[in-house]
Formats: sequence, C-alpha cells, structure tokens
Amino acid sequence: MSFALILESWRMSFQSVHFLLFLPLVAGAYFVLPAGFRRFWLLLASYYFYFFAAPKYLPVLLCGTVFSYIAAWRIDVASSRRGKRGWLAFGVAGLVLALSFFKYNGLYARLLVPLFAAMGMDYSGDYFVTAAALGISFYTFMALGYLIDLYRGDVPREKSLLGHALFLGFFPAITSGPISRAGDLMPQLRDTSRRFSAQGWADGLRLMAVGFFKKLAVADTLALFVNAVYRDLLSYSGLTLTLAAVGYALQLYFDFSGYTDIALGAAALFGIKLRQNFNTPYFATNFSGFWARWHITLSTWLQDYIFTPLVWSRWTEKIPFLGRKVTKPPVLSSLAVVFLVSGLWHGDTLCFLFWGALMALYRIGEELLHRWVGKPKKHPSALVRAGKTAVVFLLWVESLVFFRIGTPDVSGSVIDAFSAIGRQFRPWSLTQTGTDLFEAVAEGFYGKGFMVALFLVFSLFCLALALWADWMQCFRLGGKHPAEGLKLLHPAVRWAFYFVLVLCCFAGFIAGSGGFGGTNFLYGGF
Repeated sequence: MSFALILESWRMSFQSVHFLLFLPLVAGAYFVLPAGFRRFWLLLASYYFYFFAAPKYLPVLLCGTVFSYIAAWRIDVASSRRGKRGWLAFGVAGLVLALSFFKYNGLYARLLVPLFAAMGMDYSGDYFVTAAALGISFYTFMALGYLIDLYRGDVPREKSLLGHALFLGFFPAITSGPISRAGDLMPQLRDTSRRFSAQGWADGLRLMAVGFFKKLAVADTLALFVNAVYRDLLSYSGLTLTLAAVGYALQLYFDFSGYTDIALGAAALFGIKLRQNFNTPYFATNFSGFWARWHITLSTWLQDYIFTPLVWSRWTEKIPFLGRKVTKPPVLSSLAVVFLVSGLWHGDTLCFLFWGALMALYRIGEELLHRWVGKPKKHPSALVRAGKTAVVFLLWVESLVFFRIGTPDVSGSVIDAFSAIGRQFRPWSLTQTGTDLFEAVAEGFYGKGFMVALFLVFSLFCLALALWADWMQCFRLGGKHPAEGLKLLHPAVRWAFYFVLVLCCFAGFIAGSGGFGGTNFLYGGF
C-alpha cells in the first residue's frame, strides 16, 4: 500500500475512529507528563492531528505561524506608534494575502481567462488553482485578532514561538473554530499546572456526546435527502425544494453546532474552555438577535475588528457627484460592509456575495424599521414571538439557497438560486413529494421500501429530539447547553439518555455510511 493510501485510510476528523483513539491517549498523557513538557506535547499532538487531516497544508500553517510570530515581535519592539502601525499593516497584509490566495485563487484564475483570450492565448482558468487550506479562515482570523489586540495594548506578546504556534494550531479548534481570542486562550494554554479532573472529563465527554448526536444522527441523515436534491436541482420543484431548503438550514446548524460541541468537549478534557459559538439561533425573533446567537465567535470578531472601528473612525471624504462630505461612515453602511465581508469570507462566488448582501438587507431593514416604528416590546405574547421567529427562520432558509448553490459540489449561479426559489412556489403535490423523498435516499438502502421508511422515521425522531433540546436550552435552561441539563436529571434517566444518544449516533453513522451521507463537517470547507 502506498503512503498516500495509508494517509487516506487514516484520515483524521472528529468523527473518525482515528480521532477516538487519538483523543484519550493525548489527553491522558497530558496529565501524566511533567508540567514543563505539556505545551510541547499538546503542540505535537495538534500538528499530528492537522497532518492527518490535511497533510499537504501543514506547511501553510507553519508559514503562517512563523510569519505572524515575526509580525507580533516587530509590533512589540517597535519604539514608536508609527512603527507599530507599520508592522501591524505588514502583518495584516501578509495574512490577508495568504488567505486571499488560498480561498480566492479560483476566482483570480477565472478573471484571467478574458485577459489571456485578448492576448490570443488559450487559458482555461484552471491552472494554478488549489483548494482552500483546511482551517485557514479560522486560524488566520485568530492571528489577525491577536496582532490587532497586541497593537492596541490589550494583550501582551506571547514571546515563546511554541506558545504562539499552539495558540494558532490547538487541534480542537483549528479546522472549524471557534475563533478564539488571544486574551482568552493564550493564558489557558500557558497554564500547565492544571490537574486531572474527573468532573471536567465527565463534562467534556457529555458535550462531545451531544455534538456527535447532532452531527451523525441529525445533520448526516438530513444530508442524504438535501444533497440528492441540490445536486440535481432541475429534477425537483414545489414542496420537495421547500423541504430541501429547510433541511439544509437544519443540516448546516446541527452540523456546525455539533462540531462546536465536540471541540468544546475535547478542549474541556485538558481543562481548557473555548468560546461558545451557538445559542439557539433558530428561536431568535429578529436578525440582530439571530447574529448574536449564530456563529458567535465570527459575528463578534467582525463586530470588534471591522464594524466598531468603522463606526468610531474619523475621516473626511467627499462623496463623488453629490459633493457631500462625511466625517465617518454611517452605522448602516458599516453594517453592509460587515455582512459583505462575511459573504466573501465564506466563498469566492457571486452566490456568497449575494448571500452577504441579503444578510445586510435584512439587518439594515430591521434597523430602519426600528427607527420608524420604534423597537418592539421586550416580552411579546407567545403568538407574536412565534410569528416573528417563523419570519426570521423562513428568510434565513431562503437566503441559504444561495449559500448552498454556491458550494463547490453544486457550483451554481445566482440565477440558479433564484430559479430554485421560484420553483418552490409551483403547485405542491404530496404524492410527488413522497416519491421524491423515497428516490432521493433509496439508493443508499438498496431501494428497499421498508429500510427507507425506517430511515425516515429514525431521522424525524432524531430531528425532533434535537429541536426539543434546543427549545429546552432557550426556554427552560436559561441559555445553558443541553449537556448541562443532563446533569440535573435522575441518574437512571440520565443514563437512559446516554444510551439513546449513543444508539442514535451508531445508527446515524451506519445510515450515513451506507446511504452516502455527509461525512466531513460542512464548515471545514469555509
């Protein structure tokens, strides 16, 4: 067997057997080793994880680590404010250029096609195109935040290259976040005096169990239907497309929040606390609340490092043609910039840019509505709250049609997305929808009607359980994670829940594997 095949068969991801063997060994050895060796061990384990997750991109991570370390050193030792600002600009520009190359080289290549054609050269646009380095969006934003905080004087410089590398490469968060801040994570990684805690391990494993349930039993089972529809969009219409759009919104949420739960749980085994990334976003009653609950670490990063500096900046600019001078960007235009950046962060096609524009439209429209008619009551009736939640969810679902069609396995256009949304409103046929549902997943179950029916019942049960857990978190647990709620149950009931979670994870893994479901975490591609 070749080395490439060995790497492929031993590929590392949270839902791989490799990871389930790797994590307890690394976490157990961490507390056995002398304190002075623990950070090195954790860095070694992190690079081992990343190597088996994305071997060809380990050099990219290493180069980004060394580059940001040098930039931080120069910012720290610069004797003048101007010098610090210059080195900050150098560091930010280098990191953004690297991110831009790996995320948008396909776009750059496509833009070169007409240029080469004008020169009489045959150029397909596919040369020099490479996929985005795994996790580069997340650890680049961490590095950028660290350099900016260091320049502002909010954090001290991590003088150890080992500590700096561990901050950017800490394995639970490297592929899909959460996006940690230097002030939060660096001191925790630097503290190697922590002792083994049975309670900490119990809490971490409980979080991971919930995360695996969301991923394997909910997101991956939804993926069987959603992927089949979106990869053959022209064959479907009506209620089928509507269900696929709703299914993708649920799949994306439970996939990414499941990843976050596993990441938080894995970090907790080492006594390290990562930032919360989701807090029941689908129960939000407006989009400001939604973005305070969805991908929280990205939302707050964009707010702290783009929106707030824009709003508080002071400069004078004359608007072309109008001649009007402004001394600072208005709040609403700053909101638009933030969401357009968010769209570009997610992908390099017009679909993602349009998705960002839609998010900006939602938020700006909401702000204008509040200015014109006043802010809504803090405690609306249950009916009003449910109606507002439904409106926010449906607008989000339709925006994600552009998001899904922009992903590489579909590679559709904005026109395709509008067409898919338009075909949702064709006459609905329950008979046709039932046929579409069966055919979409039947291939993975040998066309056996009984197996397909059993799979659909299982999927609905797991989805209902996951949504109920979110409802409990929002309305009964005061925002605390459902894993915290499990601790409050009678031991017999709690262990019954553990058994159900493990059984559902196992069944979801089998169904996803046999039914060609999603295996990788979706946000690893962003």
